[in-house]
Amino acid sequence: MATDNERQEALGQIAEIARQHRLTARDIATFMVEGREASQRRSEILTRLFAYLGGIFVFAGLCIYTGMQWSSLNPYARIVITLGTGLVAYVLGVLCLRDQRYQRAATPLLLIAGLFQPAGMMVTINEFSSGGDPRLAFLWVFGIMAVQMALTFWREQRGVLLFLLLLYGSSWLGVAFDWLEAEGEWTALLVGFFMLAMSWAISRTRFHAVAGIWYFLGSALFLAGSWTVLDDWNLLELFVALAAFFVYLSVAARSRALLLNAVLALLAFIGYYTAEYFADSTVWPLGLLIMGAVLVAMSRFALGINRRYLK
Repeated sequence: MATDNERQEALGQIAEIARQHRLTARDIATFMVEGREASQRRSEILTRLFAYLGGIFVFAGLCIYTGMQWSSLNPYARIVITLGTGLVAYVLGVLCLRDQRYQRAATPLLLIAGLFQPAGMMVTINEFSSGGDPRLAFLWVFGIMAVQMALTFWREQRGVLLFLLLLYGSSWLGVAFDWLEAEGEWTALLVGFFMLAMSWAISRTRFHAVAGIWYFLGSALFLAGSWTVLDDWNLLELFVALAAFFVYLSVAARSRALLLNAVLALLAFIGYYTAEYFADSTVWPLGLLIMGAVLVAMSRFALGINRRYLK
């Protein structure tokens, strides 16, 4: 513990250094606060890192042990390990959401619950069912999970719950269209449109961070389905207009994921069209040069859009 004389001497040294470097009391106070906050942030990052690593190791160990012992377990033990783990993780995740001290642990717990609960329900159905269409089982499981996540999101208002809600809702739609014997390309179109519509709505809320991955997946499904449908109708040239529309949509939605898929779709069409009509032509090398120039132009075009409208 420093004495009063030592404190006064230290303050005198600080004052002398401050006069030499023209530092004000505000400069010193700001530096001390920022240094303390930076140290706190580093401590929080390390704490979060070790917590995530610990959760990953626990999750991996549980999965490996279950896989090794699966054949020797009875049906009830299998259900407890899968569905029981999911339910416990869900309850703990919700409890963590309601306690400020443990809110950061809620996301991995809810993700584990989102994996183990449907897996456990499928294990239960498999153990005690007498056959039937497996798609009906998936409809029940995804439907129950979607309702659970919808009710929990309505109560807790957390982004991870909204992410899981969209995951199970999209999965339910995909299985439902397959059960109705819809063609794969139409399933991709409809599910992709659902993802895009939900992403557009979510991007206007405080949960806009969730929309990015669903913009990417939805646009990829929609464009893939559109390619097949337009090709079947001999209208593949219209795919260029659709891809260009997605470029415009990426600007309106301020989404890099949409822009990426739109550019990839345009490049895929250019590559396909070139190979289809110029592969056996003597002008093929010229076509390659033109395609390379188009690729460079498209990359600059995309970068320009990103800098001007999306950043």
